[in-house]
Amino acid sequence: INFYRGITGITDAVALTSFGLIESALLTVSIFWSVNRCMGQRIVAGMVAALSFISLYVLLPLNLNLISQPKSVFLALSIALPYLVYLIYPDGFEKRPNKFFTVMFLLAFAVFFIDLFVALWVLPLMLLASSVFRLRQSSRLILYSVSSYVMALATGFFILYVASVVQGIDLNNYLNSNLYNYN
Repeated sequence: INFYRGITGITDAVALTSFGLIESALLTVSIFWSVNRCMGQRIVAGMVAALSFISLYVLLPLNLNLISQPKSVFLALSIALPYLVYLIYPDGFEKRPNKFFTVMFLLAFAVFFIDLFVALWVLPLMLLASSVFRLRQSSRLILYSVSSYVMALATGFFILYVASVVQGIDLNNYLNSNLYNYN
């Protein structure tokens, strides 16, 4: 959010408020793109993206100011949905497995540093579900995706460990606080 505030030149309070709306909009675009990629029809994708937010409106809090607060889960899911789409439909990656590995590593690495809960609980479920459905068709790409996920986690944990040693902060407290965020 500091980067967003810096490039736009707005105050901290306005940056926090508007970034929450940007995260929600980015998740909507990600849902639209994912459904469009899976279904192949723009009308269905638009309907699903719009209806998902309309039908989930009842889950919104009564205080409308809470809608505009930033939620790291929304941003992480905005990246996790393309991760899932590339797992299920690795079109164009069959002939370039190194590019597939790099893309999947970068997506998992980004999700790891945005929201640890999504990285440790949602992404493995996506890997498991996609491997069940795609095992016979592209077992080599499943191996690449699992290894890129494990490497992203190992790299992320190593960076966090080094940062905790350098700063003298307890890594366990940091991980616990990021696993159980309630925003």
